Amino acid sequence: MQGRIGDEWKREIFVTKTPDLQDSVAELSLQGTRRNIQRWLDQSGMYPPEGAPEEYSFYALECYPTAQDRSAFFHQFIACSKPHIGYQLLALLGGTGTVRSVWTTNFDGLTARALGAANVVCVEVGIDTPQRTVRAQGNNEVRLLSLHGGFRYGFLQPNGTA
Repeated sequence: MQGRIGDEWKREIFVTKTPDLQDSVAELSLQGTRRNIQRWLDQSGMYPPEGAPEEYSFYALECYPTAQDRSAFFHQFIACSKPHIGYQLLALLGGTGTVRSVWTTNFDGLTARALGAANVVCVEVGIDTPQRTVRAQGNNEVRLLSLHGGFRYGFLQPNGTA
């Protein structure tokens, strides 16, 4: 597990368990800070090793034990996101029929928002709507298959995907 969100979760656990050291881990952009947190996690013996397949789901559940908590956490990022040029281009290609489906691990809704803004019908397919995979696809429709449900569906798989 790499990235800003994973680092934030690890720091949150570190600070919860060692509040007197909060100031020492304030700057997550520093490699030394991230390394110190990881060393503490490793030495505690209670957390998965760095790079383990279950890291994402473990830390997400540790920091945000309920689906509602996880939803609120991710919503703060999704709410202010806007589809940039790549998404807009994808929507244009969808409108011409060049792109008929999109498979994504993203759960930010940016693909669906870009398609909607370009007046392209987005047919979302997820773990809760598998019947849409066999539905006849009309013109000006793009089928959006969501491979990541940790946020969207409220549960997490051990490898970070749902």
